[in-house]
Amino acid sequence: MRRLFGIISLLFVGGTVSLLMLPSLLQAAPGVPKILNHQGRLLNASGALIGGAGTPFCFRFSFYDDATPGGTDNRLWPILDPSPMTATVVQGVFNVNIGGGTDALTFDFQSTDEVYLNVEVATMVGATCNSGDGLENYETMNPRQRISATGYAINSDAVDGFSTTQAGAASSVLVSTAGGDLEFAAGNGLDTAAAGALLIGGISNATSVSICNSATCDQILLGTNTDADTITIGDTNDVVSLSSSDWSIASTGLATLTDLTANSAFDIDIDDNTASSLTISEGANNYLVITTTDGAEVITLGFADVNVAL
Repeated sequence: MRRLFGIISLLFVGGTVSLLMLPSLLQAAPGVPKILNHQGRLLNASGALIGGAGTPFCFRFSFYDDATPGGTDNRLWPILDPSPMTATVVQGVFNVNIGGGTDALTFDFQSTDEVYLNVEVATMVGATCNSGDGLENYETMNPRQRISATGYAINSDAVDGFSTTQAGAASSVLVSTAGGDLEFAAGNGLDTAAAGALLIGGISNATSVSICNSATCDQILLGTNTDADTITIGDTNDVVSLSSSDWSIASTGLATLTDLTANSAFDIDIDDNTASSLTISEGANNYLVITTTDGAEVITLGFADVNVAL
């Protein structure tokens, strides 16, 4: 077939590029057009610019994984045959918006780093470039041009001005690790942007939430930056289970235990940082046993004048 056209194409690296990421992310930024701007120059077989003051031509655009048309071509986008679009060529120059026509630009540039733009061009025969309106004879430009960083800029390391990181850092977007976990760098924490509750939980009521301070879970810290705040674990009618061989509750002031129930043998040690401590435990036949370490403590029941010495 005689070659009718020659084409020199450019891909703009400007701000006209649209969101080209995974399909699940395509709606993440509705204000960003999903369009790739393309500019090219069209020449005839003699190398002269065509189009004059302005002539409409028919174009079809698609993405392939190799630079040479023919052979074992693998079209990456669109899934079906590309739809035609009309573009006016002026002194050989044309501008088109790939993805702005019938074929929505849904290609995932993150899936491969080698993508080539396939350009088909034909002289308009009918009133439009629509299929069935004329008998346009399309010619595929050879070789295909490789798409450079323009499309990939949408999946750049910066998202809305913030860099992505798997360790969590200042002014960054946190992403999951290869195992699907979220990690925070040392010294960073999870905070709310405004006053309100911070909720951490599973989708199902039957799932559990584990909080560990280290890989061995040797310490769990619960607290606030305000001394007068109250830390609440559980809610009305909730059952809070604390499973451990030893529990230590340290308080510099008044420590109050309300409606504390033990379902098996137990010991409660009360230590006032003196030479001895007080132990309340369950004795034989479910008796309550109150002892001290040195036998010199005084247990007061009721008012100050009712004393029982041990």
